[in-house]
Amino acid sequence: MNSNLMCFRENAIQIFVINKDKETDMLYLGIDPGKNGAIAALTENGYFFDIADLSDIEGDIWIALSKFDFVKLVTIERVGAFPEQGRTSIFNFGQIYGMIKMAMAAKGWRYQTVAPVKWRKILDSSVPAKPSKEDLRAFALRRWPEAKNFLARKKDHNRAEALILAYYGYITDRN
Repeated sequence: MNSNLMCFRENAIQIFVINKDKETDMLYLGIDPGKNGAIAALTENGYFFDIADLSDIEGDIWIALSKFDFVKLVTIERVGAFPEQGRTSIFNFGQIYGMIKMAMAAKGWRYQTVAPVKWRKILDSSVPAKPSKEDLRAFALRRWPEAKNFLARKKDHNRAEALILAYYGYITDRN
């Protein structure tokens, strides 16, 4: 295992930190909200920095976000309920989404929300117009090969989406 790689375990989340000894750049965060969501960080130069998995346990979002300093912009996926979801699922998702937005306000971080149809426009031509979760994970692996250990499983698509959301913030903030 790389000596610069550390894994923290707190409650039901895992925080991965790469290059912990490196002087911290301004970061772009991407958040894929939800019970199995993720937070990903890119440096101000668009390089992979780290990933945190989210759970639906209150307080975990704050713990995960507290690992990041010097945040330039946060991009949160704006999603809605699906017809097949039950009332409880929709309510729980709304609570998580609200906690994320409250954390942004409490930290004083600049953030934007973006719908999937909009953030997917930054993907290259190798990705289909209506990408599957696997297509998004494959794109993230090509774009950030140094993140391969964090995107190794098919179920890591939420991490990939969080990385792409951070990349969307990086791209749009620079224009």
